[in-house]
Amino acid sequence: MESLLAHCYDPRRLDLLEAGRVSEDELVTMTEDKAALSRFCYNVMTQSGSKVGMAAAERFDLGALSVVQFWDTDTVPDDVGAAMRTWREGTRGAGYTLFNDRMAEAFIYGHYGSDFVGCYRYCHHPAMRADYFRLAFLLAKGGVYIDADDILVGDYENLVRSLNDEIVICPFVWDEAAKRTVPELERKQESQFRRDWKYYFNNAPLASVPHNRIIELAWARANARINSAREDKRLANIHYDTGPENLTRSILLQFLNSVAGGEKRVGLGVFDDISETVVTRHFQYKNDDRNWRTNKPIYDVNGGSSS
Repeated sequence: MESLLAHCYDPRRLDLLEAGRVSEDELVTMTEDKAALSRFCYNVMTQSGSKVGMAAAERFDLGALSVVQFWDTDTVPDDVGAAMRTWREGTRGAGYTLFNDRMAEAFIYGHYGSDFVGCYRYCHHPAMRADYFRLAFLLAKGGVYIDADDILVGDYENLVRSLNDEIVICPFVWDEAAKRTVPELERKQESQFRRDWKYYFNNAPLASVPHNRIIELAWARANARINSAREDKRLANIHYDTGPENLTRSILLQFLNSVAGGEKRVGLGVFDDISETVVTRHFQYKNDDRNWRTNKPIYDVNGGSSS
């Protein structure tokens, strides 16, 4: 039995999965099980030293891929710009590009067409457009996507040295009771799975080779969710439809597909000791409506999220 699915599902369901007797619709339903999703993420985090899939080191050099960031307007606030400068100056020739709304639209139109520009425009908050754009860019070009509020405090070489998988993701743990992010050190010191914590993967930092299957699944799911919201004339949910939960569910779906024999498993790596290299600061823009997590009408779209 796959150790990464330990304690996630009923053993009988896993037997059917390994026998290839679970339909595609049932696989998607399995990713909707929040308890199973959290346990799967915990298993990946605690087994990150072992290979989850087939490495891509011989085919790609993730460390040589460009760093990409997004800010919706042409003018970047001073504090955000200072944070972005740490990446532009710290990549040491690996390449750096900052996209705004206009540039992101042009990229999406050039690579995917006008229908997808429509989905991008339906993203009702800059954070959601950043979520959507990073999937579009990484699927087409590959790279290392960094959020605007992340600061490079360590050596960029240390961050990318172990990037020898097809996709590298960042663990994230949310303490439901205390309503707080669990620090990396505290997460690592906890020896057992905590049911009162929600384990998932953040969508930044996020490194991927081009045409990655997990990014492809996340891109497809985001577009389906946005188009469904458009048809129903409602807003889509940032966290669930385009953000971290969208990516996390896509990671689990690809893994379930591989266990069922439907496709080759993607080489999946985890950013370890990320806090030694990257820190997140509370910038001025987070005090207004641009902070979607504290903007209650936006956060509560379709029930909000757990983080």
